[in-house]
Formats: sequence, C-alpha cells, structure tokens
Amino acid sequence: MKGNVITGFYVKAMNDIEINGVVEGAVIESNGNIIVKRGIQGYHKGKLISRGNIYTKFIENSDIYADLDIHAEAIMHSKVISGNNIEVNGKKGLIVGGICKAKNEIRAKTVGSPMGTVTVLEVGIDIQLKSKYTEIKNKINEIKSNLEKLDKTIKLFTRLAKGNNLSDEKRKLLIKIIDSRKVLINQLNDLKEQLSSIEEK
Repeated sequence: MKGNVITGFYVKAMNDIEINGVVEGAVIESNGNIIVKRGIQGYHKGKLISRGNIYTKFIENSDIYADLDIHAEAIMHSKVISGNNIEVNGKKGLIVGGICKAKNEIRAKTVGSPMGTVTVLEVGIDIQLKSKYTEIKNKINEIKSNLEKLDKTIKLFTRLAKGNNLSDEKRKLLIKIIDSRKVLINQLNDLKEQLSSIEEK
C-alpha cells in the first residue's frame, strides 16, 4: 500500500501487508508479517494483529499484537504484546508509557521517562496461555453467575410447588431449568479441569 491508512479503515490479508506511509487509527490484520514504514499513530483506536512479525518506525497510542517479533524504534503509550521478542532499536530505542509483554525478551535503550510516566514491562509469560487462562476464568465466573440465578428460580418454584401453587406450565419450566443447571455444572467442572491443567504448566 503506497499511502497512509487513515482512521476508520479495516485491512485484512492472508499474506504479508506492507504500508509505505503511516497507519492512523486503523485496524490492520494479517496472517503474515505487517510492515509499516513510517509508523503507527493509533489515536487510541488503532490496532494491529499479526500472525507473524511486525516492523515499524514508531508505535504510539495503539494496541499491537504479534505471534512472533515486534520491531520498532520507539513505543509510546501503547499496549504491545509479542509471542516472542520486542526489539526497540534505533537512535532513541525508547519505551515510555503503556504496557509491553513478551514471551522471551524485551530490548530497549531507554524505558520510562523523568516525568515518572508509568511504563509496565512483562517478560517470560506465555501470552497465548495467559489469554486462554483469562478466557476460562471469565467463563467460569459467567457460569457461576448463571447458576446463582437458576438456583434462586428453582428455590422459588420448589416453594410454590409445596403449596400446590405451581401451574403445569411452570412445572415444565422447572424441569427445563433443572436440566439446564445440570448442563452448566458439567461445563463448570470441565472448565475447572482445563484451568488446573494450565496452572500446572
């Protein structure tokens, strides 16, 4: 692509994407590498997702994810996640603000600023595994919340049944709710096993 990719655009490709200009608040997704020659200015809207590597001059106010390496001369106030290494080279080699996560290494000449800007670096974390762990935890919490609602309904219907105040329609509904609860319990147990498996790794 010869020019800039401006705010509001969405670009997706199966292979490598090469942009000669700047990415401005756009979403770029590639199953290969992403090369942005002049830099990425996300305006808190921009997002790049690569199943390969990402190469660019600078990253600012953007969300960046690559399965492999991320290369830039400066990273500012962004969320940058790499399944391998983050390499910040060039004259400045600066990381300031935001959060950078890499499975193996983060290399930079300067991290943070004299102004005390909060800059977070995380290394040695399997990003995909952590993402899966978080996803499972969220599902478990969702199922627990649904079970609480079902249990309240079951208690109410059971109380009505004892006083012969439960209609045939509601009796059928109660049976369905009990069946749904059993399904959720099975799902919950399965997710707990998956969580334990991840925690052991």
